[in-house]
Amino acid sequence: MAQTSMNADDIKAKVAGHFRYEKQAALIAFEAGDNCSAWGEPADVLVVTDARLLYEIEVKISISDLKHDAVKRKHSYFANGNDKHAVNRFYFAVPKEIAAPAEEIIEKMYPYAGLLSVNGGFVEHRKQAKILHTNRLSFRQIYELTRQQSGTLCRISRALVESNRIAAERWEELKVLRQNEKLHKAIIANYEGKKIEDTEVLDGITKSESDS
Repeated sequence: MAQTSMNADDIKAKVAGHFRYEKQAALIAFEAGDNCSAWGEPADVLVVTDARLLYEIEVKISISDLKHDAVKRKHSYFANGNDKHAVNRFYFAVPKEIAAPAEEIIEKMYPYAGLLSVNGGFVEHRKQAKILHTNRLSFRQIYELTRQQSGTLCRISRALVESNRIAAERWEELKVLRQNEKLHKAIIANYEGKKIEDTEVLDGITKSESDS
């Protein structure tokens, strides 16, 4: 099995950036479902174009996961060209390392699906997705999708603030540990009669001795 250098979140971010900034899509949504992705099967990434067409991108980081996606009900609708599902084009996105075998699987199991190969910051359209139908999203659907994403952005914002707080705490702890290690070595050197050049360490030794 090929080792991949990217995880699912990496790929989602690269794909979203590709469609928003390179393809100039009007709206990008993460983990959205309900009125745009059928029957409780949320999409990894949804893309709304200026023409109100909807693209769904499913991220896979292994061939076994790609094969297993066939159990989802939406694939039977995609395969039969049923327009009850809002998606106009469906793509899989995979790391470049597994793009070749993934393309073979997609040709056999999901012939309607496109394939995006992701390598670092580069997204290659390796296989174009077929048009499933030409129905456009209603403005109500776009409104609901936008409303969902406002909640997602709030959750991401809270998680980012908490992550930054934890990182700051860990950095302060690391600085203390490094200083204590440095001070410990300097104290040993001092008692062994070695010369210490670091004034900060010397101040620490003096304080340590006065405290004792």
